[in-house]
Amino acid sequence: MRYTFSADIEALETAARSIGQVLEDKWAFDIEDFLPSAEAVGSDVVWEAISEFSDRWETGINAMADDVESISGALSAVAANYRAFEESRDKALARIEAAVAVIQSGSGVGQ
Repeated sequence: MRYTFSADIEALETAARSIGQVLEDKWAFDIEDFLPSAEAVGSDVVWEAISEFSDRWETGINAMADDVESISGALSAVAANYRAFEESRDKALARIEAAVAVIQSGSGVGQ
């Protein structure tokens, strides 16, 4: 049984770009942009809970953003490797095709 493998390089590149855009959007907004002020809450107990939530949220989002940034970089690297492989493959196939054409034309070695 013959197996074939192909990679959708465009999809890899699009995914990497899309992830990068999500990260840009993440850095454009901060959790504090959506929270009330301590004065607006009016309760130290409630404000402490909001502050704790905000800190945990920020820590989690930053860790996730770091992971997502790593994924984006990996996808970009994979796409670049596939592109380099395809270019190398195409050059090798062109050399083979040229050699076959020479042989088929009868002007090969030993003629």
